[in-house]
Amino acid sequence: MMNVEKVVFSPKELIILVVITVSGLLMAVSFDFQLLLGFMPGFVLLIGKLMQKGITLKSTGQTALKGIHRNKEIIWLLSLIGVLLPSWAIIGTVPTMVSFILSIIQPEHFLLLSFLMTMVISLILGTSVGSLSVIGLPLMGTAQALGVPLEWTAGALISGAFVGDRSSPLSSAFQLLATSLELETKKQFAAIIPTAILTIIVSSGLFAWLDSTINLKAINESQVSFSTIMSDWIVFIPIVILLIAVIVGIKIRYSFMLSIGSAFLIVLLKGIPIMDWLSAVVTGFDDIGGFWSMVPFIIFISVVGIYSEILERYQIVQPYINKLLTNDHSLTVNSLQGVTLALVVSLISPNQSFPIILNGRMLLPHWTKNFSAPQLARIVSDSTMVYAGLVPWSLLAVLCSTILGIPVLQYVVFAFFLWLSPFMTILYSIFREKRLNPVHQIEA
Repeated sequence: MMNVEKVVFSPKELIILVVITVSGLLMAVSFDFQLLLGFMPGFVLLIGKLMQKGITLKSTGQTALKGIHRNKEIIWLLSLIGVLLPSWAIIGTVPTMVSFILSIIQPEHFLLLSFLMTMVISLILGTSVGSLSVIGLPLMGTAQALGVPLEWTAGALISGAFVGDRSSPLSSAFQLLATSLELETKKQFAAIIPTAILTIIVSSGLFAWLDSTINLKAINESQVSFSTIMSDWIVFIPIVILLIAVIVGIKIRYSFMLSIGSAFLIVLLKGIPIMDWLSAVVTGFDDIGGFWSMVPFIIFISVVGIYSEILERYQIVQPYINKLLTNDHSLTVNSLQGVTLALVVSLISPNQSFPIILNGRMLLPHWTKNFSAPQLARIVSDSTMVYAGLVPWSLLAVLCSTILGIPVLQYVVFAFFLWLSPFMTILYSIFREKRLNPVHQIEA
């Protein structure tokens, strides 16, 4: 086990490091090249500064290995998602899910149902981009036919997609936060569910209200019958296996493997050429990316893990954050500080993963000492994770906007779940603080 070492960075050195790191990421998004390339100048500068301050390559290498090891579950998850979703798509699971969802749409409750259905899919898939890829375009087309404002629809879809991105144990962001906080997923899930439920209820009410203000066009759309959909019931087996495996507590990577295995058996039963399946899982299928599309994210997550581990081990940022965290008794004050810090980091970093790692690892010592890691998970889930869909230059917001064809600034007002979440978590902290004394807060 490596000992914690402290390397002193002056405020000027730290500011330069942050500016170069963030500027590189911003350039990567602005000029549409790999995030890893944008991240490298800051990463190389950090390594160079360590060398100047007497840290050996051997010590840095050990830290790098620990950073990668800490994120191994995320690497597994990203790899398996790249195989799982195309496997579902090629056997017909994904299009059959879409047909089933579209068959139960009630036009007078279109926005509410769009929000709820996308939420369910995102909870199953654990990815906002994947969920929008599966259901986003069909629902946007339906909205246009019905005369529902497209920016309202985009807000409902993105709100639903981020419920799973934030809350699903299958989400890479959820797993990344659990890894960063060294927290069991069951404890994290239990901590973040109360505010999720509250925000879902309020968001549902707002979408229902918007539905009541819409004058729908008279339109008759032919729908696939339920019997026709269920005639190919076998394609639902991979989803059922995945859900059961997760519910009974099988490790997520093995749950994914079981679902992939069942999908492969269906490939054989349907007579789909194995080479077609291999091509799908490597390069993607019907606009659903395969394993190859995950490789840049896997490498980026690994490098960010090394970067974060270096900052943590050598205590580079912690002294400056500790100066801000002077309140050790008010859950409300610390929640407000956490939400604000998350906003600042999210505004200057166009990637969801980096703020999760930074906020999680840097705030963890203070929160474990004075409150609890699960409560910190709630704060990060209700701020950092959802800000990624609101900041116009965030990579995730750009992806969502591109899939739906609606600019971020047009849908942002109607993405109720995203901008309500920070307020709900602060209100929840106020409620907890009134009910619980500091001793109970620490035990929570």
